[in-house]
Amino acid sequence: MRPAGRRLPLTLRAGLGAAAALLLSGCARTGLVEPVTPQADRIESLYVIVYYLAAVIFLGVLGAILYACVKFRKKPGDDVLPPQTHGNTAAEVIWTALPLLIVLILFAMSYSTLRVVDDAKPVKDLAAVINVRGIQWGWEFDYGNDKVVAGGASDDEAPTLVVPVGQDIRLVLTSDNVIHAFYVPQFLFKRDIVPGRQNQFDFRVDIPGTYGGQCAEFCGTEHAKMTFQVKAVSREKFDQFIEGLSGDGCQGDESEPSAELALESPANQIRFIDVASKEQEKCLKAPADTPVKLTYSNGGGQPHNVAVVTGTASNPTETHIGLPDAAVIDSGSTTYDVPALPAGQYTFFCQVHPIMAGTYLVQ
Repeated sequence: MRPAGRRLPLTLRAGLGAAAALLLSGCARTGLVEPVTPQADRIESLYVIVYYLAAVIFLGVLGAILYACVKFRKKPGDDVLPPQTHGNTAAEVIWTALPLLIVLILFAMSYSTLRVVDDAKPVKDLAAVINVRGIQWGWEFDYGNDKVVAGGASDDEAPTLVVPVGQDIRLVLTSDNVIHAFYVPQFLFKRDIVPGRQNQFDFRVDIPGTYGGQCAEFCGTEHAKMTFQVKAVSREKFDQFIEGLSGDGCQGDESEPSAELALESPANQIRFIDVASKEQEKCLKAPADTPVKLTYSNGGGQPHNVAVVTGTASNPTETHIGLPDAAVIDSGSTTYDVPALPAGQYTFFCQVHPIMAGTYLVQ
């Protein structure tokens, strides 16, 4: 015996159940993690807009289908087709213009978000420029002056990238084997690391803490173990961490100081090499209280120059030679006049690509 009252058709009940599930899911946070960077906040805002826009379209299409199924279903005795419509200019304009408008709106919002995510700060406004190298299967985080944190699949603990909280950081991403990807879920963002190509991005972590990351591009048998951590700490703790890293570019270098120094960069490469050994240059030694002639040769393909500062490439406290005197060149050779400096440790680097850096040791 049928229950009192008329039951809704099965298709309508199923549709209402799906709509209820969709709407209830929208009550929760759209992501599974909390964004910790301004860039991630913008990305999440875009996600939310797209999510609810998709929900409205889904419910509209579902409602129209269910309405048509219920309103125009065949009833007993319906043996003649209802009147057929073979064209409706207004409807055709609407279903063409409305999707086009939605696509244009999404394009504009996506473009605006990408500009924020890919916005590159001036080097002088960065707290640090860190070179990240993806290897099979692990990571190297190079803070300059031969201060490197490394680790991989064979280690008990994942390597940690330490950054100062609330300050802008630039990561320069390189690989010399296969494609990797730098991915932190709380950043809502990943960037590929492609052999033979240098990618980079700027970010700022606003919430102190430790955030897990991983390679997000299948890169071989130990891909799943290619993890790392990003640890955001106060500027004071960050400086202490950098000071605690062993090594500088002149460790093990037994060359004598010279008032005539030379550097070069191979064509299309972002690195300095020693003219004599052709190895990557991490140390220049100059005599104390003596002017120095520094000859630089650029193989072409990338603009470079050489600056000498007190401090680091990302946080110089005094510039001894740099733009405009140390002009950027696209190719060829030039000679820079480095002023006489008292004994001490300085930094030389390219002001276009600050990851090209080493120790300028005055003895």
